[in-house]
Amino acid sequence: EEIKAIQPDYIFHCSAFGNHSTQIGEAEMLNANVVVIWNLLQVTKDIPYKAFINFGSSSEYGVKSTPMSERDLPEANSFYGCTKIAGTYLARAFAKQYNKPIVTVRPFSVYGPGEADHRFIPTVINCLLKNKTLTLDPQAKHDWVYLADLLDAIGLVVDNASLLSGQTINIGTGEEYTNDFIVKALEVISGKECKIKMVEN
Repeated sequence: EEIKAIQPDYIFHCSAFGNHSTQIGEAEMLNANVVVIWNLLQVTKDIPYKAFINFGSSSEYGVKSTPMSERDLPEANSFYGCTKIAGTYLARAFAKQYNKPIVTVRPFSVYGPGEADHRFIPTVINCLLKNKTLTLDPQAKHDWVYLADLLDAIGLVVDNASLLSGQTINIGTGEEYTNDFIVKALEVISGKECKIKMVEN
């Protein structure tokens, strides 16, 4: 009733569950990542909005040995990734069936102002500033995208939503960097050396 009263021009579906290590529970993931988007797509399908932006996840691709592309098949190996795939395909189906300007964006590893303290880059910075020991998996890789660049990219998707209807757009740099590389870069920037405890694989 609230959404129908508002008649939004733009919808950004950002909610998710399971993308943090503390978020466990398959039922919660299924509800948040599949049922919620189904409800939102269903209740808004008769609203003539200009863009519906669904936030997917790079986790939908699973683990790849090379930087991920929209041409890659989704091969998630986690409940979170699988439920996000389901949400992406529901968005795609609604776009095609009802000719709606619905686009899924898949942000990669976003960093920047306002980021939670427990995430990787703030954790490294905190260890450097407070001389704490960092527990590090040096070979884990991420495609890091700065928050302002993410927002610019989403703006472009919104402006072209009717042309991109039903598509999935990656938002990243296309380049992956190891955790070790990021730590060394932050050491150079800070002029400090990080105390590290290596994770045994």
